[in-house]
Amino acid sequence: MNFSNNNNNNESNNDDISESLDQQLLNSMVKKSKKNFNIYDKVVYREITNLSKKQERDLLHYSNLRMPSLLKQKKEFKHWKNYNKIFASYWLNNDIVLAGTKDNKLLAWNTEKDSCFNITLPDYESNNKSNHNCGIHSITTNGYLKTQLATGSRNPCDFVIYDLLTLKPMLLLEGHKDWIFGAEYISENIIVTASRDKTIKLWSTNFKQSQPISFDSYDYVDTFEHKSIFEANGGEIKKPLFSRQEHKEKVRDICFNSSNNDILTLSADTTVKIWDVNNFDVKSSVELLHEKELVCLAINEDLQIAAIGSLRHTQLIDLRSSTIIKSVPNMEQYGVRSVCFKENIMSIGSGKGYLSFYDISAENWIPVTEESNHILPQPSWIKKYQNEFQLPDNLIASAIYTHNWDPSGNKLFVGGGPLLSGIKGCYGSIYVY
Repeated sequence: MNFSNNNNNNESNNDDISESLDQQLLNSMVKKSKKNFNIYDKVVYREITNLSKKQERDLLHYSNLRMPSLLKQKKEFKHWKNYNKIFASYWLNNDIVLAGTKDNKLLAWNTEKDSCFNITLPDYESNNKSNHNCGIHSITTNGYLKTQLATGSRNPCDFVIYDLLTLKPMLLLEGHKDWIFGAEYISENIIVTASRDKTIKLWSTNFKQSQPISFDSYDYVDTFEHKSIFEANGGEIKKPLFSRQEHKEKVRDICFNSSNNDILTLSADTTVKIWDVNNFDVKSSVELLHEKELVCLAINEDLQIAAIGSLRHTQLIDLRSSTIIKSVPNMEQYGVRSVCFKENIMSIGSGKGYLSFYDISAENWIPVTEESNHILPQPSWIKKYQNEFQLPDNLIASAIYTHNWDPSGNKLFVGGGPLLSGIKGCYGSIYVY
């Protein structure tokens, strides 16, 4: 199976690596990798040696293969005791990561200064009363501009748009009848949301920009008791531009494929649908092989493949042909809770807390140590309900509900908490290599 980029097919023979140069290159990489071979080193090494495109790809591939064995936990957030189960995360830059929790808290952690603050979610009266607090499942910004921050609201059926320069809530997106599980910007001021009510909805997110603030000095503590106060403070309630329902069951995740101008949606009806964002018609629908616990979706735009996590497998879809090309058995049987790509490497966060790495090109798992193919982070804080469970702490692993790389590709945020609903707890950590 060949997942290489089509743009590389027409390279000349001059780009081929000679056997002697290849051996010198690999020897140098092995020595360098033992000293933390990161993205900066790769760029410097490329400039010094004037590597060809093929050499760059080989170098990047080799570095990625070494990455899992070099990953080390650098920092664990010391205030996780104040939160319950991290469901979503998003890097604002190379230092600051945002996290959304099951208890509906949105926080920003400066991983270099080890400082943290809560971003206030607005209070308001809602026409849609939700009986359950399902938490924040999605955090995103409007592409490279990063002028808007979009996240779940106090009511899980709504979404909030912040002015990222001031961290003031500007828009409340109201229209879903059930929890919102995902959202993706498809342009500077257009966002699409996916919900448990089986629909996706399109929204305009235009608002007037404000003066910027510093994250280090942020102390926004205003709350809004109901809609009239929210609107009086400059907020606006928005309804969707339109809504589509093509899935028969809840929509669990959504991804934007900017290369093809497509939206992918994953549903509990065991399908992945590919939508044309120009008219929001469904271009194709892929029937999945495995149907239990379909909760996460990720796209690798360079390879044009999508990964879907389920209870016992991770299924790979070729987006060019809309067909399933691989079903990868999971390392354990607690389900895939998060999936992420880093070039040709797919990382999988499991319900038992395993973080595993799969080489898409070679179609095999990458050893982390000589004894194991995974990392097993330990939870920093666990609280058991007195009347439900009496499990010892060493038998309670944190499910990895979210994990993603910072923009530099050198730091990996891993977050989660106990898989069992009757147990509260929280885990969050930074890994580097």
